[in-house]
Amino acid sequence: MKNYFWLLALFILLSSATAVAQSSATFTCIEVNADGSTQLTFIAPPDAVDVNEYRIYFSLNGGTFIQIDAVPGGTTGNISYIHINALANNGSRYYYIETAYSSQTFTSETLQSIYLQLDNHDPDFNQADLFWNAVSNPLPNESSSTYNIYWDYPTGIWNLVNSTENTNFSMPVIVCFDSINFKIEIENTNACTSISNVSGNWFKNVVEPAIPFIDSISVDANEHIVIGWQSVSTAAAYIIYRWESIWKPIDTVYGLNTTFYADTTSDGCSESIAYSVATIDTCGSSGPKEENKERRNIRIEQLVFNVCDESITVNWTKYRFPDPSVYQIWVSENGGDFQIAGETTESVFIQPNVSNGTSYTYYIRAIFANGSSSTCRHEIITKEYIEPQFIYLANASVLPSQEIEIIVEVDLDVPSCFWEIYRIDPGTSTPLKIASIARGEVNKNPLVYIDPNVDPSTGSYDYFIKVLDSCNIEKLESNTLKTIHLTGEIIDDQTNHLQWTPFEGWDVDVEKYYIFRMMGEDEPDLPIDSVDAQTFEYTDDYSS
Repeated sequence: MKNYFWLLALFILLSSATAVAQSSATFTCIEVNADGSTQLTFIAPPDAVDVNEYRIYFSLNGGTFIQIDAVPGGTTGNISYIHINALANNGSRYYYIETAYSSQTFTSETLQSIYLQLDNHDPDFNQADLFWNAVSNPLPNESSSTYNIYWDYPTGIWNLVNSTENTNFSMPVIVCFDSINFKIEIENTNACTSISNVSGNWFKNVVEPAIPFIDSISVDANEHIVIGWQSVSTAAAYIIYRWESIWKPIDTVYGLNTTFYADTTSDGCSESIAYSVATIDTCGSSGPKEENKERRNIRIEQLVFNVCDESITVNWTKYRFPDPSVYQIWVSENGGDFQIAGETTESVFIQPNVSNGTSYTYYIRAIFANGSSSTCRHEIITKEYIEPQFIYLANASVLPSQEIEIIVEVDLDVPSCFWEIYRIDPGTSTPLKIASIARGEVNKNPLVYIDPNVDPSTGSYDYFIKVLDSCNIEKLESNTLKTIHLTGEIIDDQTNHLQWTPFEGWDVDVEKYYIFRMMGEDEPDLPIDSVDAQTFEYTDDYSS
């Protein structure tokens, strides 16, 4: 009897040692379905065959829990339960699982469904601010610490947007006008995922497209104005405006990277025109334009050849907004390659040491940080410099009107020069400039000039001519002529005695002097006599 007792005790002891300990099911995930129902996932305990049932407890707000159902025991592994009337689209729902054995029960940890809230930044509608709750704190056993954020844009298929360990996330939403849904998921290594409700709202683009920055206004080889600008990231097209007392849209170009436009109706050599550009974004919205009427193409205003300095002066309009760091002056000589003649920050440039009778073609390029702007090309042909070759003072005569007429042989092959007439009055030695005659005023040779500001009765006048070239440099001086000063006395009623000063200044000697007698105001046709060049007096007997 005693031995039997010990055997029985040993059997009971061994049976207790090998039995599996009873425990609660492991509550792992809650998934919110589209209709607001929830799907609970839990793992049966190791002695699942001994479990009578799993009792599902539910609370709307985490306060009072009620049993809503029971799942029969005996099943191993993952067990799912769907709560039809959870209304989990309206808020987070709380659950726990009670594992019931024949003699005792075990309670799981409490989990809550993920309730996602979305703020679309009304009235901007351009950012999604997402807020949600954790499944539990701490997270369930074997749960990831990372929440995955999904949206159904643009095709309606769920796409991963980002991941975070926080329970909030913000992101810009740049769409034209669309309804976008979001959801949150967090994985558990026990082959399930907690999924939030789907939260969606409308988003739209209410931001005006940016103003394109015009970085150049140039002139192309066809003399048309070409504008260039920097692309705008949201652009689908660009509207081109031209200032014509108002901003007038003249064209639209399409494509994000279409950033040049040639105005084929313009003449960049003679016109200076202001332009502006506006963006049409991918949503079809047109943005503002810059109202700057001073941003125009630069234009060469003047090319001046200075034959005297052997230089060409180039003037142009300044470029504005942005102001260039420097202007480059490009020049081609006789159709050759263009080369930089110089640089300046001003709007004028003088090129020295140019050649006569040569073609020079110029254009100006304004250089600034993000680009450049060029003028059209202008040509100037320098004139040949012709120096006056001769000047000769042919005659200086006292007229009956007591004026003095001078006759000058001039060089009319010179395109530009000046003839300056000088006079030395009787009894003086200082020359007086009495006239300056430009080449353009003379169209025949010889040049005849009448000097009215004289009194020949006082004595002889000296005349000479200076020739100035187009640079006002004296190149020639003529011979000097001295007029004849005639005096006389009455000898008697029939006789006059004449005396005169010699005529001087010809390049040949005087051969003789002819004496004319004028009766009344009629000029004689023929002389009454003549004397040799060394005779300066004459007695006129007019009795016969």
